[in-house]
Amino acid sequence: RNTSSLQVIHKLVASLEGRKEKISRRMKSFTVNFLSIIVAVDLVLSSATTTTQTRLQEDAQSPPNPANPFVEGCLLTIAKERNETIYDTAPTLSKKRFQSIKRVCNSNDYSEGLYRCLHDDSANKYDEVRIAMGNWDSTIFLSWIMQILLSELLRVPTSLEFGFDGRKHESSLGSFYDMQNRYAYSDLTYGWPWVNEATSKKGDCSETDKPCAHIIPEVWTNGNNETLEEEKNVFPISKNGLTASVGYYIPRFTAERYPEFLSHFGLSNIPQKLSDIFKTPITWGEYCDVMNCSDPNDGVTTRSPSDTRERNKYFLEGSYTGFFKDNQCNQNDTAACSGHFVDVDSCTWTTHAENQFYWHNISLASAGPRQPNSGYSIEQVIDIVFAANATRSDVLFYWFQPDLLLSSFYGTPMEFQRVKLTASTPECELNRDEFLKNTFEDIRCLNSSTVEMRRGSAMASCDYCVTALGKSITRGFSVAGSNSVAESSSAVTRLATISNEMQQSPALDFFKSFELSALSMNDLMTNIFTNPNEDFTYHLGSFHEKIGTVSRRAVCEWVYDNLDDLIDTIPSKYPRFFQPAKEDQILRKVGLGLSIFTLVLIGITGVLAFTMEIKETMKILRVDCWVWILIGFILVEASSISFTHDHLFNSCGLAFWFLCLGRMLHLMPILIKVWTINKMVRSARAHQRADVKPKHLNYIFLAAIIATTTFMAVWFSTSPYEVKQYFLPIRGGEHEVETISFCGSQTKVWYITYFIVWALLLAIASVLTFQSRHVFEEFNESQGLAFMIYSHSMFVGLHILLFQVTKSSNARPNVSFSALSILLSIETILVIIFYFGQKFFVVNKTKDTQITGPTLRYSVATCQGRGPDPDDEALVQDNDDGKRSRPHPINSKFSLFF
Repeated sequence: RNTSSLQVIHKLVASLEGRKEKISRRMKSFTVNFLSIIVAVDLVLSSATTTTQTRLQEDAQSPPNPANPFVEGCLLTIAKERNETIYDTAPTLSKKRFQSIKRVCNSNDYSEGLYRCLHDDSANKYDEVRIAMGNWDSTIFLSWIMQILLSELLRVPTSLEFGFDGRKHESSLGSFYDMQNRYAYSDLTYGWPWVNEATSKKGDCSETDKPCAHIIPEVWTNGNNETLEEEKNVFPISKNGLTASVGYYIPRFTAERYPEFLSHFGLSNIPQKLSDIFKTPITWGEYCDVMNCSDPNDGVTTRSPSDTRERNKYFLEGSYTGFFKDNQCNQNDTAACSGHFVDVDSCTWTTHAENQFYWHNISLASAGPRQPNSGYSIEQVIDIVFAANATRSDVLFYWFQPDLLLSSFYGTPMEFQRVKLTASTPECELNRDEFLKNTFEDIRCLNSSTVEMRRGSAMASCDYCVTALGKSITRGFSVAGSNSVAESSSAVTRLATISNEMQQSPALDFFKSFELSALSMNDLMTNIFTNPNEDFTYHLGSFHEKIGTVSRRAVCEWVYDNLDDLIDTIPSKYPRFFQPAKEDQILRKVGLGLSIFTLVLIGITGVLAFTMEIKETMKILRVDCWVWILIGFILVEASSISFTHDHLFNSCGLAFWFLCLGRMLHLMPILIKVWTINKMVRSARAHQRADVKPKHLNYIFLAAIIATTTFMAVWFSTSPYEVKQYFLPIRGGEHEVETISFCGSQTKVWYITYFIVWALLLAIASVLTFQSRHVFEEFNESQGLAFMIYSHSMFVGLHILLFQVTKSSNARPNVSFSALSILLSIETILVIIFYFGQKFFVVNKTKDTQITGPTLRYSVATCQGRGPDPDDEALVQDNDDGKRSRPHPINSKFSLFF
């Protein structure tokens, strides 16, 4: 007996172990499948949030072979050409600090739809900065160097402003990354109106169509900076590292023949000699008016000028070498003789030549077409310099440095040699400033002014001083911010403060600290003409076509070779690399998993309700509104999923729409049903006819939908939800910042109103539930409703607590949203168990006692009379299946709405 018992036990144990193993396999399979579903859904939802960026990347196209080899970035291109690793080339370029060197896109790339740059949200976290271009070469090279460092090392979108036609420059023309290598000068010498526009727009140039810039990289000041800063509304002008000067120059071949001309001492009191040596240049048209220009062997010109523009040229490569005619000098009055001097237009440039030459007894005078000082335009000065080089004619001219033209003749017979005048002194500069302030501003552009007026005082006749150049930065930078900043009013002040610091653009600090020495600029300009890989000379006819290519390469190679020095201009806490927050990933996946599980539970509930509705008992329980209740639960779970992906499909606030509509859809049908049952029961007990029309109930439900929709529309029209971001430092990473994206609005008034309305509905439900406690058993839902209301109330309290914690502590918005998603799912699960679970239990418990149709037909008569007596045995009838039942004292017209 014991043996057989042991055998039975062993068989039982084996059977249980087999079942256990089978159940375990099924549980493992279910768990794996369920987790796979969560991961798949999470991937789908995550990809949906970046649909716009993905489509943008797919649509982006660019020319297969752009003329500019640096369009994707300067530093990486040079490193690739030299087969080097940029981190090894520049030891100070730490890979941990500079994780990516590829440039970020700017507005030019977006407007032209051509992307060879980083254009995703993780790269572009700063507002674009715009650099005002000038109409000379050094300011272009400065702007390009800044653009490279900002775009490739600091990850700040940077474009250039030229102000063409009085509109904001949106083309890549002139940019270092211009695919066509175009080279352009600005319409203005200084873009002061553009800087003022940036200040008026609080640093955000995307808000205007007018020319807009944040910095003028090179400013030649006259010492009156305080007035300038006040008038132009800019930060105090700071040094950019360059020194500059204007002055008078002669070619090296002239200095070799007449070395005394390098000083004012050798130029003074020799009018006849100066007249003989420095002859007057004439235009191509003037030459052809005197000489036969049709002779190809003329040696000066090969043809006649074809138009007015060519007639006014002093030099045209391959066609007119230029010509210098003798000066008219009376041999009997040599004191009246003078040589020719190439001055600039005094309306555009600052020139003191008439004052300096007069008081130094230097007999030189300009004979150009520009009045009042008979000066020349810059283009004409360049023509005359090239004509002197071609004909080896002696010339003395006004010029400035740093400049590309001066650098282009280094090491040649035409190399510029500076002529020295009396050294500049503070007293001389003071007298000159007073002269400019009191007199010069009124007469420099007046044709009626005389040479005597412009000569001024001998106290102001010293040489030009060397000027430390400055840079001017808009005050708009003081209020400029990131392109997606979370306001402190929508979350915790401490987090907002940290976030504002993390997302602060490094552009202002960079501009303030950036300096470039004059030696570096001269070296850069010289490299343009000495690069062994480029065959380039400064030819006027093809200057703009070739200079764009060679100058970009010279600038890029100079930046690459001097990275160790340039790193010092990068603010120490930058660059910053932004990446999505990872701390809440587990919590978010838990929330998503619970949401999916709840949706499955809702589906099962719907199937059971549909199946059991065929039974008469389910009909008596009046669950014919269960469809709307389940739809409400589905919307609540859609809200739960949206909270885990709060900017799903770029539609901020969608979660709140789902939540409010879902709450209304699953609670209002229950409230209307319970209210109607209470009313019918009260009428029946009072032996009164209670005629409730389903159409009226539908109107009540429709009104609730309209009211909820209107509430949400007003909410989102007055306080729309937008994608906001926090930027918080990652522990252990000085330059790494995590990005926390969430949906938020400017005010929480509507959110609080939602809590109040929801609490009011729960209070009404509590009253109705209390009133229904004595309703007939078949209709009595008080127990299930009580548990449901208790569950809702508890979770509303938790929701309010979560809201308060998020507002007053350091809780991160994305973490709180994931926690809210979990709360909503648990709440829905409990409500389904308390409400539908109770009904399924009652259905199974009473499956053997079904109420038939004849009883309901009989109740019509009884409700229309004095009312039935529940204890009257005469009313007890036999059903078709032989069972006995008692009619219910409810009007048959009560077939609850829907």
